[in-house]
Amino acid sequence: GMGQLQSIWWGREAELRETDWLGTVMTAEVMEELHPLWEGLAFHAYQEFPDLYQPKDLGVYQKLISNIGTWWAELESMPRTLIHNDFNPRNLGFRRTENNEPLLCAYDWELATLHVPQRDLVELLCFVLPRDFDYELVQKYSELHRVGLEAATGESIDSKTWTRGFS
Repeated sequence: GMGQLQSIWWGREAELRETDWLGTVMTAEVMEELHPLWEGLAFHAYQEFPDLYQPKDLGVYQKLISNIGTWWAELESMPRTLIHNDFNPRNLGFRRTENNEPLLCAYDWELATLHVPQRDLVELLCFVLPRDFDYELVQKYSELHRVGLEAATGESIDSKTWTRGFS
């Protein structure tokens, strides 16, 4: 269902950018300018949630922030589409089609933006995976999403680029 939703604006980035309702589209340059914000959020989480945010987590986060311009630019070069950008169980539901098939419905699109489609799946998995999940399960869902988007768009999506964008 996620692939079907994301296929609607697939390959239509220029047209999407011209709409007056699209949310902010972040760029590598803007993400780098926001470096003090990302650092502040990291330290706040570290101080306020010591049981959840360990020193090693802070180190990983700081390393990611220090390279944000590089990896964000790589994301910008990948195929992008309209994403929900708040794709979690609070904003999802299902209804039945005329053929009694479940149809995914996503609500509250006020944060929607242009980004790699994997972004929505990553967020959903953060909410629904069990604590003891393994990497194979993540790979399974990532591949299921890629294949679903391929089917919905009728286009081939490179699996290596997809996996890199997911990472």
